[in-house]
This record gives sequence, C-alpha cells and structure tokens, in this order.
Amino acid sequence: MKKIILLFMALLLTTGVMQSQVKIGNNSAPAKGAILDLNSSVQGGLLLPNVDITDLGKIPATFTDATVAGLDSVAALAGTIVWNINTTTGQGVYMWDGANWKLLKARDCVFAPAAPGTIILSSTSILLGDSFTASVPAVSGATSYQWTLPSGLTGTSTTNSITITTVTAGINPAGSITVAAVNDCGTSATSSSLSADTVWAGGCGAYLRAGYWKPFLCYNLGANPTLTVQQQMAYVSTGNTDSTVYGATYQWGRVADGHQLRTSQSFPTNNTAAESDPRTLLDANGQVMSTDSAYGKFVKNNLAPYDWRTPQDNNLWNGTYPSNNPCPSGFRVPTQAEWAGVNTNNTHTWVGDGYTFTSDSTRYALFLPAAGYRGSTNSAFNAVGAYGYYWSSTVAGTNAYNLYFNSTTVNPANNTNRANGFSVRCVAE
Repeated sequence: MKKIILLFMALLLTTGVMQSQVKIGNNSAPAKGAILDLNSSVQGGLLLPNVDITDLGKIPATFTDATVAGLDSVAALAGTIVWNINTTTGQGVYMWDGANWKLLKARDCVFAPAAPGTIILSSTSILLGDSFTASVPAVSGATSYQWTLPSGLTGTSTTNSITITTVTAGINPAGSITVAAVNDCGTSATSSSLSADTVWAGGCGAYLRAGYWKPFLCYNLGANPTLTVQQQMAYVSTGNTDSTVYGATYQWGRVADGHQLRTSQSFPTNNTAAESDPRTLLDANGQVMSTDSAYGKFVKNNLAPYDWRTPQDNNLWNGTYPSNNPCPSGFRVPTQAEWAGVNTNNTHTWVGDGYTFTSDSTRYALFLPAAGYRGSTNSAFNAVGAYGYYWSSTVAGTNAYNLYFNSTTVNPANNTNRANGFSVRCVAE
C-alpha cells in the first residue's frame, strides 16, 4: 500500500511539471522559468511557419483556423510569430499585435538620434521655378531624415541634404523649413531654418555680389504694379506727372502721406518758387504731424541743410522706426552698398528711357526708368525721361546717398539734399 501511495504522488508531481513547462530535445528538465525549452545535441534552429501575408492589417485568409481568417482584429492571437513569404508586404519575421502584423528586426541603436544642427541654405533669394539646397551636418546614429517644407516649396529627401524647388511666389518666413533625424529607436527633435534665412520666389532682382541674387520689386513705388518689365520698357510717358511707370517721388525718410504723389501740392505755397519752411512739428516717428498744414504736401527748403524737417534725423529709413518703411511687407529701401552691388555685379543696358541691370539671362532684368526728380528748393520736376535718381537708406553727412544715372553714366554713390523728391525701388529684406 505504501508503494502505491508513493507512485501516485510521483505521477501528480510529473503531471504538474508537464502542465507548466515543456522541454523538447532531450530528457532533462526544462530550464527554470521557461515554459518551452528547445534544446538538442543536434545543432539547428527554430523553423517558423511560412505564411503568405498579403495585408499587414489582417489575419491571412489561408490561416489554419477559418474562424479568424481574414479578420482585422483578433486580440487572442497577439504575440503570434510567423515567417512572411509575401515579397510585396515584405519577407521577414512578423508578430501579430492584435490588429496588425509588425516586422521584427534587430535595432542598431539604443537611443533616438540627437536633433540636427543648423540648417544651411545654399541661397536665401531664389527666382520662381529655380532650386536651392538645404542641408545639415550628418547626425551620429541617424539612418534617415524627415524634411518638412511650407506651401510654395517642394522637394523630397531622406538624407541630410534636400533640393528644394520654388513653385509659388512669396516670402517663406524663417523657421518654415524643418528637419529631424531618424533611426529605429525614434525621431529626434526638429531643427528649423534660422531667423536670418528667408526664401523668396519672385520676378525681378539683381546680383549684389557673385552668386548672390537679391529680389527687388518689379516697379517703382507709386507706379502701376501690374505692368510687366517688357511693358514698362515699351511705355511712352505722357509727361512729368504720369506715374504709370515713373512712380512717386519721395522726400528722404518720409512715409507715403500723399507728399510723394507726382500731383501733390507743395508747401509753404503751392507753386514752383524757391522757398524754405522745414517742419518742426513732428510725430513720434519723426514724420510730419497729421495736424500740420504741411501734412501730405511736398515741403520745400532752399536753405542748408536742405531737409524737409529740422532737426535732421539720420535714422528715418534704417529700421529704427519700422513704421517709416515705405515699402510693402518683406521689402525695404536699399542701402548704398546694395546699389553699389547692383552696379558692380550686373551689366546695365539703356532701354527706352531707363536701364536694365542683369548678368544672368535666365533671370528677369531689374528695369529702372529714368523718372527724373522733384527739386528740393522749388518742387519743380527735372530731367524726367533722361535721368534717374533712386534713394538709398544710407545718409552722407547732411545729405543721403542715391543711385544716379543717365544714358551714359551710372553712379551708385551720388549724394544730395534730403528734401529732393526721388524714386524708391524696394529690395527684399
């Protein structure tokens, strides 16, 4: 009887082991903690069932149990591992997570990569339809890169450099181009284009130095902005007050308060007699007060220093007073150095009654009409159709620099009285 009891207890213990652990390969006990222990004196591996997974979101229709075949959600099978033989969805070891088949692969990383460094743009000024590159230094551990672009720009790349093409005219603000580094362990934080980097796609412009093309407006302030360059060059002016192509005549540093119109009244009296009445009643931005009788009028001054205001202010157009900028958003009055760059790095050709500046046949020319000027002492028009005077934002003592030209001469370092009424051609910021 004692032997029978001992045998019964041994059977119970053996059954408990078999229910909790299985060892295949020899007669020894399974390793502790293992439910299934595969081991053998013969070297080999585990051969997974071959399954044709045509849709990574469903259990294959050919699966062994018809009750789950073709289903897109089977939580009970989560953790099922197979070898996918389908070359379209991708051969390899896959695991079902309850709703999708996931490819199992070894990772060559421990952490997601660091954020990329500074984005470098090959050009910050680009013509519509042209291309430029954006790049970052290679990130250690990154296997690919994710680039994002704003609307108006297009390009694709998974490397640390991307070729971008402009498809819509406009100014893309800083920070609108981003990139992140990627590996199997994750995606880094993004790096954005710097505040100083803007990408512009437009029509007219000129080279300011070798390889650096800068956009300008295609028209003078106050001119008809819908005319093409070709239409401007072919246009025949009807006279001194025709602003169609010539545009307005600004006194240096003033805003568009009406004084710039070629038909505006002059002050202190509306005639072409030489007079002097510089304004002293000025607002917080250094402009003629709206309550002043000179507001919106061309202020004459035939006495030194020949300015429309007193005292003089050298900062009216250099960005100190942002609201004084007469140009549309994204543009400003060029500096004297920029006008010098236009003259040095482009070929100028007299066409009609103005100059074209270009050194690249694939880009539109910058056409500057000889709009003449309005004199500081008497407000009379002079040299219309024969001479051009274009303000810069740079002062020269009590005067200000301007680009001056006629059919035989171009001088980007001319300087003269600030009360003169000259043309303004805006450059991209």
